[in-house]
Amino acid sequence: MPEYRRVLSATIANGQSLSGAVNLYGARIAGLIFPAAWTLTGSGQFVSFEVSIDAATFYPLLDSAGNVVTVGVTVGAAVGPSPGFSTLASPWLAIKVRSGLPADPVAQGAERVIQVVSLPGVN
Repeated sequence: MPEYRRVLSATIANGQSLSGAVNLYGARIAGLIFPAAWTLTGSGQFVSFEVSIDAATFYPLLDSAGNVVTVGVTVGAAVGPSPGFSTLASPWLAIKVRSGLPADPVAQGAERVIQVVSLPGVN
């Protein structure tokens, strides 16, 4: 049986709060897998996102009410974001994962790799 799921890596460098760009290849995000170690101080118990249509210019991901879209961090676990998250994240070409909130980013104490599990197609 063919494998339709893709697992992409969003890497946050040591001392940074924002990952490099992850190209979604037109897929929708089905889940995030967090590493066993994570800096949870301040707003670090959440991740937020930046999105792009061209993988060059990125914007904070907000919902229709203007709220920052977040996913709660569970260290060393797989997290299935809320159903609305995939709808908000799926139209974008690329995404970056931020430790914390745009107004309160949290630098990680070591390199962290978040696995982004995606499925083909847009919702």
